[in-house]
Amino acid sequence: MTESPEKQISIGQFGKVHGVQGWITVTSFTEKPADLFSFDSLSIKGSKENEPFCFQTYSKHSDRFIAKIEGIDDRDSAIYFVNKQIQIHEKCMLELSEDEFYWHQLKGLKVKTFYNGCEQMLGIVESIIETGSNDVMVVKGNRESIDTRKRVISCANEFLVGVNIKEGFIEVDWDPEF
Repeated sequence: MTESPEKQISIGQFGKVHGVQGWITVTSFTEKPADLFSFDSLSIKGSKENEPFCFQTYSKHSDRFIAKIEGIDDRDSAIYFVNKQIQIHEKCMLELSEDEFYWHQLKGLKVKTFYNGCEQMLGIVESIIETGSNDVMVVKGNRESIDTRKRVISCANEFLVGVNIKEGFIEVDWDPEF
């Protein structure tokens, strides 16, 4: 499975402007939400050549943050950022240990189960949902799988047997009837 050298990963999203001095609300998609503000090479999804920007400062605000972008000092300028996604180049992300992975690396991987002595292909990972207790994978059946239905499979350690990013598959201990 080869990655594009230009792969951008969404790690947050701007919300609405906050006040008249250029502040804007920000939702982080990172595991530790404040980590979003520690990256230097941020860009805006869909902008020309992934337009770079930097945060000047930020503050926790309810379940989100409010932030000030360098060079943005008024409400009218901040409106440009409303509802846009914040991205980082994949190569700028922290390197993980061999048994760790990012969610974006799981999307598109094949999911197989070895259940009751028989290996069966369940489909490919379409998305991952954070549930609070255990994250779940949405796995959609395809031509290679046992059927074409969607399954929601827990990412809890008791069900997630192994992840092989290089080979492009995830092995789960999951009853195919679920």
